[in-house]
Amino acid sequence: MRLATRSVRVAAALFVIAAASNPRALSAQFPASTGFNVLLGVDQTWTVSLDGGSTFFNAFVVASPPGAWQPNTANYKWISFNAAASNGSSTSYIFRDAFNLSGYDPTTFGIDFRCAYDNFLGSYSLNGGAAVTGGCGSEGTHTFGATQTLNSGYLGGNNTLDFFVNGDGTTDGFLMSVDAVRARASQPSTVPEPATVALLATGLVSLGAMRRRKRN
Repeated sequence: MRLATRSVRVAAALFVIAAASNPRALSAQFPASTGFNVLLGVDQTWTVSLDGGSTFFNAFVVASPPGAWQPNTANYKWISFNAAASNGSSTSYIFRDAFNLSGYDPTTFGIDFRCAYDNFLGSYSLNGGAAVTGGCGSEGTHTFGATQTLNSGYLGGNNTLDFFVNGDGTTDGFLMSVDAVRARASQPSTVPEPATVALLATGLVSLGAMRRRKRN
C-alpha cells in the first residue's frame, strides 16, 4: 500500500514538472497559444468578437504577418478576424480563449505567457474579472513584451480569457504564446460512497446481534 501511495505522489510531481516545461504536451482543455490549433487556416481554439462580445466566431490565422509584427513560429501565430488582418475601418475586438479545468484544482492553476497586438491593447481579463492593463508588448513594434503571470481567478469548470484590442482597420491582430502551465489534479473526495456506508451499517448490525446471542 505504501508503495502504491508513493508511486501516485511521484507521478503527480512529474506531471507538474512536465506542465511547466512543456505546456503544449498537456490537455487541450488548458489555455493555448494563438494559431497553435489550426485547421484550414482557422484557429480551432481562439475566437474573436467584433460586436462587444455578443457573438464570437473562430479567428483566422494570419499566415503572412506584416514585417513589423513579431514573426510566426511553429508554436504560435498571429490571429485576426480574417486571414488578411484588414477591413479598412477602425474596429474594437475581443480575442477569447475558452477552456475547462474540470478535474484540476483551480486554486493551484497558473500560466506564464507573452503577447503582442496591433494596434492598441485595452486590457485583458480572466472570467470577466478585474481588467489588467500593460505588459502585453509594444504598440510601436508589435512584438512581445515581458512575460505575464496569471495565477488566480480560475474556476473549476469553464473559464474565459479575453483580450481587448482596438484596431485601425489597416492591419489588426493579436498574438499570444503560452510558455508555462502549472496544473495539479483535484484531490479525490474522502466522503464514503453510499454503498460503502450501507455495507458498514450492515456489518455493525450483524456484530450487535452476535454479541446479544453470546450474552444469552
